Amino acid sequence: MNRKHKLFLIILGLIGFSIIFLACRYGIGLNVDSVAYISAARNLLAGSGITLYDGSALVVQPLLYPVTLALIALLFQEDPLCIALLLNALLFGLIIYIAGHLFFKHLGNSIFTYVFSV
Repeated sequence: MNRKHKLFLIILGLIGFSIIFLACRYGIGLNVDSVAYISAARNLLAGSGITLYDGSALVVQPLLYPVTLALIALLFQEDPLCIALLLNALLFGLIIYIAGHLFFKHLGNSIFTYVFSV
């Protein structure tokens, strides 16, 4: 993969980050799982362990996301809900970059690469 492709993917990743970040300027959309992750991260920061809003343990969902939210929130002294918006936008941009990198790596000599490259 050459520098032109890397620059193209970085720009696409930044556009993806911007779309998510700007689309959520009034807050992120929450569902049941999101509330569980945010409450588990808040309770972890409060010293109550990885528990949900009702005090029960978080056992159904994976633990990495609320622990990551809590660690970043602790590092920046911010609420996990605000951290979730930035983390989701960052991960979305990173997914775009990695998917494009894999695309150019494995389809480097195909007609699709020439159609989608700048």
